[in-house]
Amino acid sequence: MSEHLMYVGTDDGIVAMRRIPGNWEEISVGLSGHRIAAVAHHPGRPRDVFAGSYGRGLYYSADAGLRWQPRDDGLIYTHVRSILFDPSDPSRIFVGTEPAAIFRSVDGGSSWQELASIQQLPGHEQWYLPYSPRAGAVRTIAAVPGLPGSFYAGIEQGGVIFTYDYGDTWEMLDGGVHADVHQVMVDANGGVVVFAATGGGVFRSFDGRKTWDRVIDDYTRALAQQPAHAAIVFAGPALEVGHRGRIERSTDTGSNWSAWSRGISIPLDGMVEQFAARSGALDELGGLFAVLSGGEIYHCDFDHPDWAPILCGGIPHPNVVDLARG
Repeated sequence: MSEHLMYVGTDDGIVAMRRIPGNWEEISVGLSGHRIAAVAHHPGRPRDVFAGSYGRGLYYSADAGLRWQPRDDGLIYTHVRSILFDPSDPSRIFVGTEPAAIFRSVDGGSSWQELASIQQLPGHEQWYLPYSPRAGAVRTIAAVPGLPGSFYAGIEQGGVIFTYDYGDTWEMLDGGVHADVHQVMVDANGGVVVFAATGGGVFRSFDGRKTWDRVIDDYTRALAQQPAHAAIVFAGPALEVGHRGRIERSTDTGSNWSAWSRGISIPLDGMVEQFAARSGALDELGGLFAVLSGGEIYHCDFDHPDWAPILCGGIPHPNVVDLARG
């Protein structure tokens, strides 16, 4: 029997919700007292999930969050900011941390090895965070569709880095992208187009990372691409850092943008922290989900911008969602 699960990482643990026709069912609440900054499930097993905490390490559950155990053998930093399963081999997993480092597991997360070549990148000693004494953060890791071994990572504040050999070696990308990187999104249609949501706006590369142009000027943390429609892109820019946000859509790979915000009061008090996009209807966990910095989760379909809040009980301030279908 198929199961549609939404994991919600919050300021006080992680909640797993099951989507049932027209409603939500809470199936687990765990890791109380932990601020969850990253969540990712095994692509073939929706109940196998990792949760990265901000300051207390990495955790794993094999039963949709009913029981959790630490999974930090070799993971020397406790602030986990991003998690990615390698789509070509889910036993290979990447974790990005604060301070800025990337760890790789080749045994399904049982043990971790730091990818030390990142420390040799030019300018590494200048990476920083304005709100933390730690030296930068790996906020995002993205695989290149159809090119096994190729990944991007985004450093706040440091820039975009790239590997073609599963993280053994990395290169620092120049070409004009802003250094305050919050998300990297790689075009699902072959990986030729790359977007970066940054503190200086949204940047786009049409040549697979060599040169970049800015397509939105305002501070942005979140991007999404409509499944099976590579030219349709969503962004959540804001006029101020964390405030006066909005939601926009482009139908031409980012060249032109228009408002996509019916049902939400714009400007937002805060801004969009994260998008999650899946094909299908809401009862299949399809559509576009937006996590707002005020602690709300909204949803709309792809064919009209009518946003509606998702009410999942008394969930404390959501930070991140992960959609699992299987």
